[in-house]
Amino acid sequence: MDWKRWWRGLLIWAAIGAGVFFVVGLVCAFRIDARFKRDGMETMGVVTRVYSKVETRVRRVSRRVTRREKVTFFYLDYRFSVDGRDYEDSQQIGRAPSDLRKGDSIVVRYLPDDPSRSRLARDGEKNFKVKKVRRRRHGPRPVLPRPESA
Repeated sequence: MDWKRWWRGLLIWAAIGAGVFFVVGLVCAFRIDARFKRDGMETMGVVTRVYSKVETRVRRVSRRVTRREKVTFFYLDYRFSVDGRDYEDSQQIGRAPSDLRKGDSIVVRYLPDDPSRSRLARDGEKNFKVKKVRRRRHGPRPVLPRPESA
């Protein structure tokens, strides 16, 4: 038996299997995205937490050299209700959320047959659809004159 030929065949079949696995995953992702666009319903949700995580990633510089780098990822937790039932979810967001705070109302898109599958709705410019909560400024309240009794 020619072992080189056997290993080469095994590697070729492994590469074909990995390629098929990747294509199937890609097709599933596109189908879910299409379902959200076609069937997705929108409702208002509330931001419950905004936070970041620093993770270490390995980046390949060349064939033999890899570098470890720290990358900051930003996350947003939110809660929404459908037919009287509450749902909570979390989503990674790409940039630092300077305009999002805990308590802000945000538009959530969900699948009507499975509301546990949700994502944050975006407008035409790929920004999140947010409705700001009016925050009261801290400080002394104005003193109103008392009505005089007759």
